[in-house]
Amino acid sequence: MSSSAGPAGKPGIARRAASLGIQLLASAALLWLLFSRVGIEEVAGKLSVRNPGMAGLGLILLATQLVIGMLRWRMICTALGVYVPGPRVALGWVGMGLALSQVLPSSIGGDAYRIAALGRRAGIGAAARTVVAERVAGLLTLSALALPLSLAAIPLTESSLAFSAYAVLSGAVLAGGVVAGAIARLLARWTASRLLRLVAADFGAMYARSTLLPVFGVSAAIHALSLGAVVCLSAALALDEVLWWQAALVVPGTLLASAIPISLGAWGVRESSMVFGLAAFGISDATALALSISYGLAMAAAGVMGLFLWFAGGHGRAAQ
Repeated sequence: MSSSAGPAGKPGIARRAASLGIQLLASAALLWLLFSRVGIEEVAGKLSVRNPGMAGLGLILLATQLVIGMLRWRMICTALGVYVPGPRVALGWVGMGLALSQVLPSSIGGDAYRIAALGRRAGIGAAARTVVAERVAGLLTLSALALPLSLAAIPLTESSLAFSAYAVLSGAVLAGGVVAGAIARLLARWTASRLLRLVAADFGAMYARSTLLPVFGVSAAIHALSLGAVVCLSAALALDEVLWWQAALVVPGTLLASAIPISLGAWGVRESSMVFGLAAFGISDATALALSISYGLAMAAAGVMGLFLWFAGGHGRAAQ
């Protein structure tokens, strides 16, 4: 058996390695382009922490996201009728997912881990449904926040290009969510496919008022914590150029762009989007790049906290 599994597994490993290599190159290329415009020394000088208390508060906000993310995942498991892991174990799985997301393409690596972890109890298919539903809920909520904010920002900026791009991206995600739900329900009436019926049922469960309001409310809280962390980090680095309301307009679009899985841990994509958005307010590339890098480093620190939560949860094997 091992002789047959070996050759079959090699192409899959090669594809994954190639994919990781491409995403690593994408991150490196984007960061190189940014640093070719801004000196590394100039950015490094802005990364000095002037207010440790605000930096600590930013980390606390990101740690709080883990708890709220765990609650959202359990809510979705309940709504879809899937096995609901205990809070301690679920928090450990979410923590490990965040840790993996810092070194793998966007959030995909973390999602794959959570699917595998929950799949041992609920089945891979059921686990995948919960993680996909949670990801969709997060993206739709973020898009619903980014769209009006981006449109409101256009008349306030020196250039409308960045916020027009944010608006187009968020509008496309929202439209995709609505259309996908409608198509899934329509096709489910005309086919005996169990998969399509499950997808349609999941959309129906997620769009039900009893699920929609709490899940999307919790998702909005998660995104608000991200914004709060960015504002705290800006204060910690004494980046006085960046006003809180400017960050509030830029961060949702930046986070949405960061969800595109073309780089490792969103590095490069996040920085490019942040520089692009803040430049519309006349903020220097060095300041925007330092702010984005500090957020990326804070997320990496939150990933380390996630590892501790994973160990505290008994490696996901604790009794419920």
